[in-house]
Amino acid sequence: MSQKKNRIQAMTDWLKLSLDRPFSITPLSTDAGFRRYFLIDFNDQTKQVAVDAPPETEDNALFVRLSQWFTQQGIRVSQVLSADLEQGFMRQEFLPQIHLADRLNAHNYAECYQECFQQLAQIQQLDANQQGLPSYSNAMIATEFKIFMDWYLPEVSNYTLSKKDLEILSNLNERLQTVFAEQKQVLVHRDYHCRNLMYDLNDKLTLIDYQGAVQGPLTYDLVSLLKDCYQQWPPAQVCMLSQAYRASYYPDIDDTQWQYWFDLTGLQRHLKCLGIFVRLAKRDGKTSYLKHLPLVKTYILEVTAKYSELAQQHTLFTQMFGTKYE
Repeated sequence: MSQKKNRIQAMTDWLKLSLDRPFSITPLSTDAGFRRYFLIDFNDQTKQVAVDAPPETEDNALFVRLSQWFTQQGIRVSQVLSADLEQGFMRQEFLPQIHLADRLNAHNYAECYQECFQQLAQIQQLDANQQGLPSYSNAMIATEFKIFMDWYLPEVSNYTLSKKDLEILSNLNERLQTVFAEQKQVLVHRDYHCRNLMYDLNDKLTLIDYQGAVQGPLTYDLVSLLKDCYQQWPPAQVCMLSQAYRASYYPDIDDTQWQYWFDLTGLQRHLKCLGIFVRLAKRDGKTSYLKHLPLVKTYILEVTAKYSELAQQHTLFTQMFGTKYE
């Protein structure tokens, strides 16, 4: 029996001990990590969700703790009903399988994001120190930059880096570290996008997948949302929405400074995502993520073309990607 089947059997045995009524389970979905989700069906037509989250790769204790804390702070998240942290199993409330991604379109995205803005501002007001969340440190930024270097470059790009190219990339990594440090440090979800926002039975926006939360730069989650790897909007509209958020919640920050932070923070995220998407395909067999590479590369070229200080990086990425940003 495979390890995955063994875990399903162990999870089923655990559910039998924690539930006092008959049920059946069927696979629901997986995500970009190692978690797997299963639908629990009861005879009375009610539903719950079982989560297989291997403890060697997932910080389940943090997830459960944050779930309770977010709820106490008035932020809607999926409720954890029970958990076995040692084995890595959880039972959560059922949410209709409706994500923000299912609702967004070219006519309503600006309106839909208003509810997200309210939730995000509420999250950013929380004191991340209360939960001992790690900081988005230079070491973490460097580690994420290395994902791009280790996975995207050798697996996808045929471009061979020269000594000068390595220096250009190193300078960029240092610049991004500075940009992160310049910003107010707030609670950062670190993957705040259209697939990690769902709607509950009362149609209320619900946050999921927050186990990677850190203390980090103010604009990180906003750029993750507006420059989504799975959705694209006109750059001018993205800028307008970014500035609308600033004007509503951080009006004391200069608009040019804000946009610079927003753009370069997004650049760091999108370089990481290039590497992650390739790693998901090559290591984990999740090849569906490869179709999002062109959009992510467009975001990178868009920003490096915008700022003269990134001219060398823009030339280098244009050569790597084999395309130009017009």
